[in-house]
Amino acid sequence: MELEELKAGWEVLNERLAKNEILNERIVKEMISKRTQSALDKLCRFELFSLGFCTLFTFLLLPLIWLHFGDYTMKPASFILIEILCTCSLVAGVVQLFMITKIRLDEMELCEIVRRSLKYKLFVKKNLLYGTIAGYITIIAYIAIQGFYQNAIMSIAMIAGIITGSIIIYQQYVYYNKNIHALEKGLEELKEFE
Repeated sequence: MELEELKAGWEVLNERLAKNEILNERIVKEMISKRTQSALDKLCRFELFSLGFCTLFTFLLLPLIWLHFGDYTMKPASFILIEILCTCSLVAGVVQLFMITKIRLDEMELCEIVRRSLKYKLFVKKNLLYGTIAGYITIIAYIAIQGFYQNAIMSIAMIAGIITGSIIIYQQYVYYNKNIHALEKGLEELKEFE
């Protein structure tokens, strides 16, 4: 009888252990999913903020500066050049926002999520690289167009803009890398559960 009771006791303990393992696995998977979704949400919010800022700058602030100061601050060719760069940035921002909002952790297969996040990551890196290069080329072209036409205040504003833009680009790069890395890490951990 004792042997049978021990076997029954072991079976009960094995069942409890199996249930606990399943429960623990589910809890860990939920925690990883929430952390991954949080990184995805941060990227989405940042894209929205960047898009909003770029839209305001392109269609409100820059035209208001042009209308208020007119030829005093910049030549028409310089204004058009900057507007073209801003519009290109706006289009890239819309594409990035579209790409990041199409990633749905709860509705898609993990393979598709990984594919889309990798596509987004590559687009962001290319956008930051080529956008930075285009920005500096635009600044050089702006200076060439303006020539000695600028006054001292605009020269100081241009230098401040270059420094501020470089800092923002670097911070954006760090922010994207941190959150993309968190997203990739979460996806890697979720792969272990499949």
